[in-house]
Amino acid sequence: MAKVAGSGVRKEEVMRLRSMRILLALLGLLATCAVSPNQIVQSRVVGERDQACKLVSLQIAVLTMNRDASLLRLLTSLSQASYGCAMVDLLIAVDKAQLSKEHTKVLSIATEFRWQFGRKLVLRRVKQAGLSLGWFELPYSTNHDYLAIFEDDMQVNPNFYTFFTNLHAEGALSGRNITGMCLHPDDWELHVAKKCNSHTHSPYLYESPEPCNWGPIWKTTEWSKYVDWVIALKDNGELPYIREDIALNWNLYLHEGLDVQSSWVWKYNWLYNKVQIRYTFKHCNSKFTDEIFFAINHKEPGAHFKRKRDINNDPKLLVFNYDLVLTQIAKNSHGFKPAPFPGYKRNMKSMHG
Repeated sequence: MAKVAGSGVRKEEVMRLRSMRILLALLGLLATCAVSPNQIVQSRVVGERDQACKLVSLQIAVLTMNRDASLLRLLTSLSQASYGCAMVDLLIAVDKAQLSKEHTKVLSIATEFRWQFGRKLVLRRVKQAGLSLGWFELPYSTNHDYLAIFEDDMQVNPNFYTFFTNLHAEGALSGRNITGMCLHPDDWELHVAKKCNSHTHSPYLYESPEPCNWGPIWKTTEWSKYVDWVIALKDNGELPYIREDIALNWNLYLHEGLDVQSSWVWKYNWLYNKVQIRYTFKHCNSKFTDEIFFAINHKEPGAHFKRKRDINNDPKLLVFNYDLVLTQIAKNSHGFKPAPFPGYKRNMKSMHG
């Protein structure tokens, strides 16, 4: 395994990860203990609602720093989604940045935005974490069933939660090797062949080990296992390099020092035979001339992109007939049974060079 240069820095990162676990637990405790009488009544109502509702609970985590317009767009789209009776809590993690008009606006939006579907918590960092640590230091464990992670330049379809809970209810996410699902459709780096005429599996849902950067929804139990593995690697001063013949671009990202979490997920999925559920409708159904999107990434300047990229991020992609989607899945007797991942191949090529 490749060793990380600057072990002192990496030890500091490990200590930060562990400290964040304790901090988030304490914040959760304070949120439930240090309350006014009115909040106690509200909390009681929330508890009763949780017990009565049969929908899965969701913790939404939003990562932001200084893209104020992006953050407002994402929060607005999340607040316009349908959650039924479910308790959906919101965490907004604001990374440390040089004081600027944009950063001040981000703080204002994060603190003042009204969230009516559950509890809201704003975490303001006193030291910059960067992108990958921003992911790794999200709640290690909560009392929710799932954790959804959004960088601030994303936007969601109003039915994203409904679609996700339908997959959960139909058992599409129940496999022990499945860590969750991806709200962004189709493939980005790794091409997975689609079988439109399978008599045993869905033509729309499929397993893939490709890391989901844009709208992953993790099972919270699987997220904890993944973070345990990340911390173990950091304890050993290692980076998640993988065999070159199956590395695609993820070793390259490490070579270039890019601050992304996807290389870590790719190595983890390969080691432990883990996959996420992805979807595509345009490949196997003529009723969908264009792909549908439950989430888009606007690909604005940041850790991923140096400049704005206009690829699959037109908000019109989020507008489609959701009833048609469900009807087409249900018409297939195996519509909710994801096609299994066919396996890794030597010398796989990235779809993006």
